[in-house]
Amino acid sequence: MKLWPTNNQQVLEGMNAHESKFSILTNGQKLYHPWYLDGGGGDYRHYFLRALSDYGKPKYVNAYEWCCGHSIIGFEILTHGKCENLTVSDYYDVAVNVSLENAKNLGYESRVKGYITPVVSSIPLTEKWDLVVGNPPNSMNGDYFIQQGKKDNLTDEHINHSLRLAVDEEFECHRECFNNLKNYITEDADVFITLHETVFTYFSEKIGEPAGFVITNVIDMMPRDTSLKIAHIKVK
Repeated sequence: MKLWPTNNQQVLEGMNAHESKFSILTNGQKLYHPWYLDGGGGDYRHYFLRALSDYGKPKYVNAYEWCCGHSIIGFEILTHGKCENLTVSDYYDVAVNVSLENAKNLGYESRVKGYITPVVSSIPLTEKWDLVVGNPPNSMNGDYFIQQGKKDNLTDEHINHSLRLAVDEEFECHRECFNNLKNYITEDADVFITLHETVFTYFSEKIGEPAGFVITNVIDMMPRDTSLKIAHIKVK
């Protein structure tokens, strides 16, 4: 599985990656995190809440945020009383550690757990979720981001940062996730993830349907994003 470099300390320091930042949840609580952990979840969280209201259940027992970043989507669901417990995972240790630290600071330490892993299949099979949410990288075209970055005179470090946030080469991470997800979810679980409109057909034909999943609803994120949608996915 191809993963883009980001954990090089010198690179992060050159990008001022440790500049302090916080995001404010809709209940007024603050999530403290390095700025580079927000891959769009801060903008999309309200649409996830709307998707849950329109197509989800009133409340879930165990929610899971895939590719969590600073876990703001999961924390909004938790603090809105939409789930009792929250599990998060990410390839980057800083993402999971920051999420767990925020859970402790906000008083949710006993209800939040995290796994540092690039693949779902390495999470213990004792986990069982009835809700999955995520804002994963949604492009299969890394070359576009490289060319655009060079056109904008970005450094290689910044280009690599963009690749990490936006690109899942050949949708390998998506494929791994959905090939294994049935081992971790209840039969009636709801899955809500962002998908770019250009990859809907590819996802359905090459990943979702072969793994036994179907897109049941599509939620627009207008006017914030005209092309990125939230796909509501269920077991076939």
